Amino acid sequence: LLALGVTLPHAACAAPADSAIVEAREALRKKDRTRLAAARSAAMAAQHPLAMWADYFELGNRLAEAQQPELNAFYARWPATYVEDRLRNDWLLELGKRRDWTNFAVEYPRFRMNDDREVSCYALMLDHQAGKDVHDEALATWLAQRDPDDGCALMAATLVDAKKFNNADVWRKVRFPNGPAYQALPDARLTFGGGMLEIRQGERRRWHDQPAHHPAARLWQAPHPAGGPRRFPAQG
Repeated sequence: LLALGVTLPHAACAAPADSAIVEAREALRKKDRTRLAAARSAAMAAQHPLAMWADYFELGNRLAEAQQPELNAFYARWPATYVEDRLRNDWLLELGKRRDWTNFAVEYPRFRMNDDREVSCYALMLDHQAGKDVHDEALATWLAQRDPDDGCALMAATLVDAKKFNNADVWRKVRFPNGPAYQALPDARLTFGGGMLEIRQGERRRWHDQPAHHPAARLWQAPHPAGGPRRFPAQG
């Protein structure tokens, strides 16, 4: 929230009307909810031109506890602004983590910037569940993923379980330099043992330590998000 590029006045040169914005920024940095709420109220009361940012900071700081009506009220206060859509981005990620697909389906078409890969993964999973063919777009999104996240892990697991991602798709992810198999699930680990190439939650291990053509790599096993193994024949 602090790295959004918004230019705020420095405390030393801030006009009286600016003090609430400076206070909101500092309260956010220190995660001081009480100060942040007070600064947000002051900025709103003064109708400061940057009050939307104080509002964004305050609601964003407690987004994990927020409810949809609070977001709807924020959107109504700041329609068609950058902060409205940026908070919608944050909220879509939170809805995905909550598995609140009803509100996600309402919010996603309104996400104008549509520039978040994890949000796209959640949306592609929902499109698949609605009966759409998302294979090509979902695979391209998964292969382009550089850092592990919940949305793309969930999408990939869902498409694998539905047999929409086949063995060749999975092994493309395994072999991609920017997308080794351990990135398919957050904090996963590759190991060999008992004729299995295994991915488990925990400490990471680089793919090239155990190449795909290793004779022990007869099967690929990954933990299912809901528990239980998932296996695929290894390909040399």
